[in-house]
Amino acid sequence: MTWASRIARLLRPTAGDHVPSPPPPDADLEARIAYQIECLPQHYLPGIGIGDFIQEGEDLVRLLSSLGGLVTDDTVLDMGCGLGRVAIPLQRVLHRGSYSGFDIVPEIVHWNSVNISGVTASFAFHHLDVRNSTYNPDGRLEPGNASFPYADHSFSFAFATSLFSHLLADGTQRYLEELRRVLRPNGRAVLTFFLLNDEVESRAECGDTDIEFPQRWDHGRLNHPDRPEDAVAYDWPWLLGLIEGLGFEVHSLHWGRWSGHTDGLSYQDVLVLRSP
Repeated sequence: MTWASRIARLLRPTAGDHVPSPPPPDADLEARIAYQIECLPQHYLPGIGIGDFIQEGEDLVRLLSSLGGLVTDDTVLDMGCGLGRVAIPLQRVLHRGSYSGFDIVPEIVHWNSVNISGVTASFAFHHLDVRNSTYNPDGRLEPGNASFPYADHSFSFAFATSLFSHLLADGTQRYLEELRRVLRPNGRAVLTFFLLNDEVESRAECGDTDIEFPQRWDHGRLNHPDRPEDAVAYDWPWLLGLIEGLGFEVHSLHWGRWSGHTDGLSYQDVLVLRSP
């Protein structure tokens, strides 16, 4: 069974599942969020409880605010949104703003649309049918040919957590090009990566990182050569050249705990960009 088919099965209600009633149209924000949390499928989150899942999302929202300057009236793009982990707590922040998220797994987009957009109209989700050997092997589009389903300069703020760690070079370049297109001038982006400088490269060669990347490739290292999109680490000089070539300004870089930086702000490395 593929990962994608497991997702479909895990998100499908089974006999005996408790199905909460949607809140009334005039329900306050906390009632809507409580409903969404109650709808989360516990069996979809192996090894992690609902409380930890929500806590991770809240921690990420604080990171977006502290590093990226997220404010209440931002128009936000969530690239590779997953199952509402960040979208749910973001509702407490975007009182006057809006949110759009996309994902390549259609069942995830459907769950988000029903349970989040269904009660918070300013939050919208889209399916981007991009092929990924792990998450969407039957996708219609190659990552290097993907286009985000949004008009130019639609967003003041964008983020991606654990997205670029599953994209090879052509997909990363295309997604950054599309990010540049849809961000407004002086827009902000907070993106996570596994990044390699000389110090981290040495640790990776010795297997002394939390995730092992034993295989070199053109622009970094791979966790599993037979399944290259499982986890990808990028050479920081190569990625920096790509970013600066697109006109982005690197506002800050924060090394993550995965590579031995025990004081890291997050597990992956965090890159904060500004668009010209």
